[in-house]
Amino acid sequence: MRKTLLAVAFFVVSTRSGLGDEPPVQGPEDAACRAQARTEVFTAPNPNHLSLWDLGSQIWHSCMAAYHGAAPTQAVRNSDSKAPALRQEGGSPQPVCTSGVQRITATSKEEAMLTLYSYPSLFGVADNNGYGLKVFAFLKLAGLPFRHEHIMDASAAPRAQLPYIVDGANMVGDSNLIISYLTHHYGLTIDAGLKPGDRDMGHLVTRMLDDLYWVMSYSRWKDERFWPAFRDALRREHPELSDEHLRKAREFNAQRYYYQGIGRYAPEEAYARGTADLQVLANLVPASGFLFGPRPSSFDAAIYGFVANIYFYGIETPLKEFVSSHANLVDHCKAIHGLIG
Repeated sequence: MRKTLLAVAFFVVSTRSGLGDEPPVQGPEDAACRAQARTEVFTAPNPNHLSLWDLGSQIWHSCMAAYHGAAPTQAVRNSDSKAPALRQEGGSPQPVCTSGVQRITATSKEEAMLTLYSYPSLFGVADNNGYGLKVFAFLKLAGLPFRHEHIMDASAAPRAQLPYIVDGANMVGDSNLIISYLTHHYGLTIDAGLKPGDRDMGHLVTRMLDDLYWVMSYSRWKDERFWPAFRDALRREHPELSDEHLRKAREFNAQRYYYQGIGRYAPEEAYARGTADLQVLANLVPASGFLFGPRPSSFDAAIYGFVANIYFYGIETPLKEFVSSHANLVDHCKAIHGLIG
């Protein structure tokens, strides 16, 4: 097993230019976990300073260990939600999405309820991180009842990253995996009307938002022009955060920015990347309605997660100036905000 594991890890971090033969794929779970390891090996938290070989091995092993699904269930619509019930009523059960699902033990009725764990709110939005707000908006639009717990310590989360959900005995991290899990587990139809081309475009938009995330975070934690106002806003809304917490968080983010690459850019260069991403969104989002028609999809939730954290942000960064100057982005953001508020 160790030999196979190391061979898989080696394949994850190498190209296939004569560096050895890839072990045969042992099944769909193996294939999915190899793909996950390839995707995450360069960005996953690495507090123990593992080599890429060992880190890729760890990701693959954790993914394989998490392949334990539960029977699909039907949800009851949240009577307090303003959004329509976007789930399948009756019919054949939906297949369970098991990628990235960890099995845990719920010890109480409260803990058995679907719970979203994400960063704290700020400036009137439910999560000051685009990924957490994306999942929050998705849950609201889908009409799923859930608890929302705000936390700062991500050490217990899958991959030590927020957001994550706990759904009975299942724990799922990564915003895209969360949405995939919920869609299959509860038979949600929020994206049922999308055409293949819509899904392809949505996938590209999602990946572009991943790029925009780094510029947004840079504007808060690194840019000396805006850091003091961001720091003060966090202190004002969350007085439990100490100077030491914020200092360590800022140092950690500075390291992330450097190794990701955005931290090596001058501010004007970084914001040029972000506004280029926002310009694409401005070109795609219609003047009325949603990205792919009159009803919101999971991709509208994703756009909202990031744009709302720019538009409602109480600090005038170049990103906010751009969003505020494009009526379609503002209207889209306000429309989703009204549906989930």
